Amino acid sequence: MTENVAKFEEYEKVETIEEQEMHQEPKKKKSALEALLGTTADIQKPVYMKRLKSDFIIKAITGDKLDEIRDQCTHSRPGKGGKMESHVNDQEVGRLVVAEACIEPDFSNPELMDHYKAESPADCTQKALLAGEIVKLSSEIMELSGFDEDEVATVKN
Repeated sequence: MTENVAKFEEYEKVETIEEQEMHQEPKKKKSALEALLGTTADIQKPVYMKRLKSDFIIKAITGDKLDEIRDQCTHSRPGKGGKMESHVNDQEVGRLVVAEACIEPDFSNPELMDHYKAESPADCTQKALLAGEIVKLSSEIMELSGFDEDEVATVKN
């Protein structure tokens, strides 16, 4: 019994993590300027591709690159009343995003493009990957680039 009392008294002496943090100096939060000056947009991450039993290495893309890709995938077509309307081809955006942001494998590799008889890196993604794999990679790339799941859906539409 005295052994249990001693253990309980010892337990009472241990401070919780919260109590320990209260005694420490608060960590100074960086300003937004300091954070931006001390970071890089070169963010990479592996994504496991189940069918291929391999990790693909992807990187984040910048807003400028995404704008360039969306512009490339925007086409005019007749709308209501004969007026021309802009239309973004979401599948094409996905292929170009993957081709641009996939480091390993490199879809611009001549050997890979020759193997799949692809005309461009985006065409290579289309021929080498299943539709769901392209969607998975493009979603992971967009999230790595700072979009959350709701924003990814908005960007695609």
